[in-house]
Amino acid sequence: MRGKITDKVPMVGMFYLLGSTMHYVILPVDQGDRQDEYVSTNTTHVEWWHHHIFKILKLQNPMFDMEDHEHVPRGRVIYNSETDIYELILDKCIKKNKRLMTEIYETMSLPRKKTKVVLNFHYQCHKCRGE
Repeated sequence: MRGKITDKVPMVGMFYLLGSTMHYVILPVDQGDRQDEYVSTNTTHVEWWHHHIFKILKLQNPMFDMEDHEHVPRGRVIYNSETDIYELILDKCIKKNKRLMTEIYETMSLPRKKTKVVLNFHYQCHKCRGE
């Protein structure tokens, strides 16, 4: 039997949406990289794009040549230890999809009452930016 989300350790990290599939690089908040009051992973979207995501896209479509990670919907979860709040920063394409939001909360064991959803231009894909 699966335990309640609140029984699990919340995760920090980042994710990309490729088609209808989320790809995560996450770790328990107590193992995260701490910088002042914020806890996250020590990997950036750009690093992860070049070492993992771009390779997946290229395998799926050999003609794929877009190297800009900002064209793909993505997000990140950071934890603020001073406020005891998880910040779920993401793309509008992801936020408006109830299935994806539920998946993120479940996969990352995020406590709903302590999670703040944040839209940020830096995390918008080219469609949301209107490019």
